[in-house]
Order: sequence, then C-alpha cells, then structure tokens
Amino acid sequence: LNEGIIPAAKPHLTFIPFNLRKGFGMPTFLDQDAIFAYHFYHLLQRSKNVYLLYNTEPGNVGSNEKSRFLLQLEQELNSLPATAVQLQKYLISTQLSQPIHRQPVTINKTPAVMEKLNRYLLHLQNDTQDKLSPTALSAYINCPVQFYFKYVAQLYEIQNVNEEINNLIFGNILHKTIELLYQPFKNKQITQSDIDELLKNSRHIDRTLNQAFTEKKFEHHKEGKNLLLKRVLKRLVIKILQNDKKDAPFTIIGLETAQFSTALDIGNGKQVVISGSIDRVDEVNFNHEPTYRILDYKTGNVTIKKDKNSDPEADITQYLADYFSDPELKAGFQAYLYCYLFWVQKNKNARIQAGIYELKKLSQGINYLRRGQLIDAAFLQTFEENLKSLLTTLFNPDVPFVQTEHSERYTYSPYQGLVQL
Repeated sequence: LNEGIIPAAKPHLTFIPFNLRKGFGMPTFLDQDAIFAYHFYHLLQRSKNVYLLYNTEPGNVGSNEKSRFLLQLEQELNSLPATAVQLQKYLISTQLSQPIHRQPVTINKTPAVMEKLNRYLLHLQNDTQDKLSPTALSAYINCPVQFYFKYVAQLYEIQNVNEEINNLIFGNILHKTIELLYQPFKNKQITQSDIDELLKNSRHIDRTLNQAFTEKKFEHHKEGKNLLLKRVLKRLVIKILQNDKKDAPFTIIGLETAQFSTALDIGNGKQVVISGSIDRVDEVNFNHEPTYRILDYKTGNVTIKKDKNSDPEADITQYLADYFSDPELKAGFQAYLYCYLFWVQKNKNARIQAGIYELKKLSQGINYLRRGQLIDAAFLQTFEENLKSLLTTLFNPDVPFVQTEHSERYTYSPYQGLVQL
C-alpha cells in the first residue's frame, strides 16, 4: 500500500489532454483510481483480519509514502468505537547482515566447449564455418562470460514481435534508407548537385523510407508513435544528406551488404575467421589525394578516446591497448576492425580514414578517429598484433571464460539471471 502502487501511478500522457478527455466523457486517470478504490474496499468488506503493508524506505518498491487509501482508512477507523475495530501498527525491520561475497561465474574450456568455439576456426574441408564479427569481439572485451552465453552456447534471447520502433529497428531502418538512396550511385562520383536533387525530391525520400520498412519487415509505421518516429527518421536522413553535401564530391565503394572478411593466423595451425559488414565505404579527396573513408552509423552513445599527446603517433601501442580492454570504446574498436578488414582484403597501400556518424550529434558531422589522421600500415599492423593476442587468449583452452568484475556491464544484458551480481 504505497502511493503509486495502490492506486497505480497515473498512466503515460496521451495526445489528448485531461481537460478534453473530461469534457468529452472519455476515460481519465480518475476513473482508474475509482476502479482501484472499488476493488480495494470490496476486498475489505467481509474480512476479519487484514494486514496492510507499505514500504517506509525509498527504493525500487514504490515511494516511501503511504497510499491515500491507507490514510483514509486510518481517519475513518479512528472515529469508530474501539470495540468495533482494533487498529494496530508495527514497524518491521531486519538486521543488516554481512555482505555476501559472490564468486564470479567461471566457465572452463572443456573439450565440449572448445568444440563449439572451434567452429569459428577455418576448416578447409568446410566452407560454411561461422565467422566472428566485430560485435562478437566487442562482447568478449565487455565480458568473456557474456560472449560465451551468446556466441558459444548460443543462448539467444527470445525475439518478440515488436509493434513499436525500438533503437534496433530505428537504426536498421536508417541504415537501409541511406543504402537505398545511394545504391544507384555505387561506384559513381556523387556531386553536390546530385545530393541537391535528392533533397528536393521529398516524395522520393518518403518512398525510399517506406521501402526500407518493407524490406526490414516492419509494417507498423503508419500510426501513432511510430508515425512520429518515422518523421524523425526522415529528418535524420535529410541531415545526413546535407552533411554529405559538404564533403562532395565522393564515390560510394560499398554499402551495408559489402562483406569484408579474413582468416587470421594465431599459431598452432589455427586460423580464426573474422567477417564484418561495413556501413559505408566511400572515396574522397583528402589533401589532394584519393582516400577511403570507413564510416559507421551509430544510434547510441559513442565514446571516442582523446589523444593526450599532440602527436597521435607518439604511442600507438598504448593507444590501441585501451581499445582492446575498455568496452566503452567499442564504437572505435569496431571502426578500426572494419579498417583492418578493408586493408587486408582490398588494398594494403590505401589511404584510410575512420569515422563514426553519431546520429544523436548529426549537427557535428562525422566524428573522425585520431582527429582525422590517416590509418596507415604501421597503425594497422600494430592493431593486428593486438587482435592476434586477443584471439590467442580467446582460443586458449587453459584460459577460462571469467565473468567481469564490473556489474554495470550487465545492466541491459539478457543474461543477468545467469550470473551473480
């Protein structure tokens, strides 16, 4: 009987304000309170012994305020003869116990576990082996045990049919829309006038957005909140086009569907297959020379490591070591891994830049890693050494999967119930 639980808190605000609802006889939160009151008092009507509990401490279980129903009962019962109803109050508390030291979950790499893990190794007789993605390696850096649950034991969370646009759907639709808009220009130079034509044709952008929803099999975008989010998506698409106009001319090399992969030798005859789909690869003129840009769109928050030294070349080893240990830098880690895959598979002599399109800060344009410095061969060779070290640890049967000490890394994890936090 805490306020906000009985009766329940006011429902989320609707597009129809309270005054209009009241004036036209539509349901309001007052009707909800009346229903709660009806059931509550009818439950008490013939009871002989009633226990009414409420939480006195602020926390997850409502507020520390008594319910208005309880306050009303106290007022009404105090006016009755003492022989009719006896009202007794107790404050119940528990003695604080010593904190329990919980052991982190450790999963040994038994032969059965290694057999599942080895499906990511290159097998010449089997061309359909699984491939490690940049997202999978980010998960391993975040928490080895979470990596095990998802990518080794394959304990996938249940995919419910979602009728509302969530962050994942939002990002996927945006990626697909940009891909469809630029698809006709693939391997062709896009000029400012080309982007002007796209910006002028609002109906074409609408049709492309609808096509993206269809291809992603999300059909609930024509009503309510989803319709508003769809309009936000369109504004973001227009903002990206406006930003791209400033960088034009450029040539689209690859979009979304372009898969880049490599088999990395980690010793003992093992080769790990790594593969990723880069959001966008284009070619621009940087310092009067052709330069490839590896761009990644991100809908969430992005943390970029700031160079303490004025010269980014000062200590590449330490700089990259942070990307292989700090999951907060996962956006940059994935971008660098995409650069590495492109460098290995396409052109080891290419001039490469890495950038992140942070959709929450589109007005700032592309957020370039290393302040826009070129990602050269020396940098990528150092990245390769770090990557080999990470993979050697991952595939070492003597190194178990150990749960991270940072409990906050499980805040949004579907595997919270499988570990001790």
